[in-house]
This record gives sequence, C-alpha cells and structure tokens, in this order.
Amino acid sequence: TDDDNFQFFASAGEIWAFDLDSSDYDSGLNGRLKLWDDAGNLLHDENPSGDVDPYFDYLIVSSGYYFIEIEGVYTATGPYILHADYVSL
Repeated sequence: TDDDNFQFFASAGEIWAFDLDSSDYDSGLNGRLKLWDDAGNLLHDENPSGDVDPYFDYLIVSSGYYFIEIEGVYTATGPYILHADYVSL
C-alpha cells in the first residue's frame, strides 16, 4: 500500500473532523483513515464499505501530537484531498 501520514497538535477537549475526498476526483483510491496518538496507539479506524469516502469526528482527550494516516485499501492509489478541521462548538 501507499500510505500517507500527517502530524498535528491538538489540545484536550477539542473536536476534530477528518474528511477524505477522493471520489470527487475520479480517483482509484479506496481510502481508509486511521488516527494515532504519539505513542503509536490506534485511536480510530474509519473504513466505510463500498466506494464511500471516510469521514469522522473525534474528541481529543489529551493534549499532544497526533497522526492521521491515509491508507489505500487493496493497494489502491490516486489523488485525494484531506480536510482536517478543528470544530468549534
């Protein structure tokens, strides 16, 4: 697989929204999103069935660095845009 990883800092109590857009670009990517903490613990794994782009919200419990991983399922690759946004309530 061809995985991409992005690091970001988040504070406790923040809610982050992650949205992978690949189908808008006729991409062959069947994407999966994984959220990891800086200790290497998998916090969330979003892998919807079919050709649906993954999306999820996540409440940050501890301040620190996090990693969002974009994985091409079944060795799929292609263009995409990742939206990672702090959601203000």
